[in-house]
Amino acid sequence: VSTCYVVVGYSNKNTLTVVAEGEGTLETAKNEGPQNFPKNKCRYAIFKSSHKVELANTVKFAFVDWTPTTISPLRKGLLSIHKGQVRQIFHPYHVSLECSDIEDLDSNAIEDKISF
Repeated sequence: VSTCYVVVGYSNKNTLTVVAEGEGTLETAKNEGPQNFPKNKCRYAIFKSSHKVELANTVKFAFVDWTPTTISPLRKGLLSIHKGQVRQIFHPYHVSLECSDIEDLDSNAIEDKISF
């Protein structure tokens, strides 16, 4: 299995920018630095996972929506409008994972949904 990712976040109220990119799973991205999934900022990530099934190579994409519980209700309201647009940017993907707590950021949850 080969996996790579891109994490994006807001550089100001409405502008998304790439925060991190690299090789590895959700666990790798989570552990590479607190800026990837901070406790006070929203992040979106896309993971590309390549698998070999019998003789065929297949690629699956997973979208991760990180909205921690510490974000203010007013900001969450604004983000709810943005999320639809962000999902369209990353579309198509095979599975999505919505996370609000650091324990929710689990590679196994993605693998279970992809089901290889």
